[in-house]
Amino acid sequence: MASLYNAGDLEVDEWGDASYDQIYYALNNKTWCGDDLSWFQATGVANYDVDYKLSETHRNRCLPGTACWLEKQTFGPSNNTQRWLNIFRMNGHQAVEHGFSTGVRGGANNVPGFINCNGQYPCEARYEFFWDQCATRDGRFYQANIACVMCKAKKIGDRGGEFSYNPLQDGREWQEKAAMFGFLDAFGRKDSNGTTYMSVEDVRSMLIHGRYPEGWKKRPWGCMSGCDVGNFKEAIQYVLPCDDEAWWKNTGCETTVDEGSACMLYCNTANTTCVSGRCTCGYDEHGYAMCNQNNKCVPRNKLCSFQGTECEWLPADNPVGPN
Repeated sequence: MASLYNAGDLEVDEWGDASYDQIYYALNNKTWCGDDLSWFQATGVANYDVDYKLSETHRNRCLPGTACWLEKQTFGPSNNTQRWLNIFRMNGHQAVEHGFSTGVRGGANNVPGFINCNGQYPCEARYEFFWDQCATRDGRFYQANIACVMCKAKKIGDRGGEFSYNPLQDGREWQEKAAMFGFLDAFGRKDSNGTTYMSVEDVRSMLIHGRYPEGWKKRPWGCMSGCDVGNFKEAIQYVLPCDDEAWWKNTGCETTVDEGSACMLYCNTANTTCVSGRCTCGYDEHGYAMCNQNNKCVPRNKLCSFQGTECEWLPADNPVGPN
């Protein structure tokens, strides 16, 4: 989003809102992402109708087959059928954050506190921790290196999205895998063997500076299924080379409690939810993950800040995210 905006390829209004059509156009025409995947991504994040455009407190998608969609197909977009997303307010919004993430550019709202960004994003400390340590010796990120970044994020990254506490592993992982491998497919280079990679400079350009990689030229990529480059279905089916274990171990905020055996559907301990057979502490009324203390889930002090102000938290609704 930042690179599209900074390049002038994604237009927003005076409040920073981009419409569904503007997001779709930027993906499809400015990065040459395939039509169906551009539609899927734009529909996934442009959630807010004209009544909730500024507050973003209620999601109301204009999905195929609905009266909204039929009206838009027949008469074109209008205030009644258009949907928006404020690209500068995604931090802390459950409906647009991933199930887990590194939080380099923001979104580090539901994290253990061992990396201090002092509220300033993009966060160099988070970039160095999650990305630099996974690069090859010659400063490249191939698919395996991108998977390394995701495994670190899965274990000790942010859990601020609506799918963060999904009971199933695949339900928590699909967003990050699709986004990260799409990142590589859309902006990667080819080495002498024809294998796609991104250099450290390429990644820093986008994550730290919000700019396209130097010399990047758009080329076709991306589809829901059936294409060779940027295949969404293949991306989400990729098996990460790391175990599905409890997150945030040894960080000062253990997230699971011991009930004596693996949970099947629900847990008896207050404020827990069953995640991959583990009774896992959920989040408090402020959207902040609770920690296990003596097998009880207790709230912790909310220290999150973003660009000098306390982190906003807007829970997903219509539908709600699991807690």
